[in-house]
Amino acid sequence: TQSRSSAASDVYKRQPHLRQLSDPNYRHRFYVDGSPMVSDAFIGGRWRTILVGGLGAGGQGVYALDITDPDAITEAAAKDVVLWEFGDRDRRAPGSNRPAGFDMDMGFSFAQPSIARTRAGWMALFGNGYNNVEADGAASTSGNAVLYAVNLETGALHRKWDTRRGVQDSTRRWPNGLSTPAAVDLDDDGLVDLSLIHISEPTRPLYI
Repeated sequence: TQSRSSAASDVYKRQPHLRQLSDPNYRHRFYVDGSPMVSDAFIGGRWRTILVGGLGAGGQGVYALDITDPDAITEAAAKDVVLWEFGDRDRRAPGSNRPAGFDMDMGFSFAQPSIARTRAGWMALFGNGYNNVEADGAASTSGNAVLYAVNLETGALHRKWDTRRGVQDSTRRWPNGLSTPAAVDLDDDGLVDLSLIHISEPTRPLYI
């Protein structure tokens, strides 16, 4: 809906290109076009419905929204709907009290995040995406493919798994990247035990 789109776009409203949408001579650009994941999770002392999505070709980052009560999502309440954002740099507005979540190995977030209950609590799991070496002032120095586990409530980085496969392992000197993780519960106890994820080069699955 329009209100949900407003809340999502509010996460990255500081993008300098956003104003071009009203330009009569507008040429297409990518904005927030990643596929989101929606799940119920017990955080903050109650069950809530959380949406976690990436920017796709629109940027290098992942965001989380609280959509527990869709009727309460308005443009005026957007700041309360946005839980966190995680990218390749600190994207917080001046004076923001939201936690800063960023890592320079984060690339363009085409992959769909997973929402998982783990022994350490509820997490958002996502690969770092692609082309994390873009010369944008926050480029990865390795081009490695990595997997992130981020606290679903706060956006704080809980753990980063580095495959140590990057530019140096590519015959074309291309950066590596990880796709959508599949969270697996091996013993049916309701807790995720491992993630199956696909690495771009060499093309093969990884168990983490």
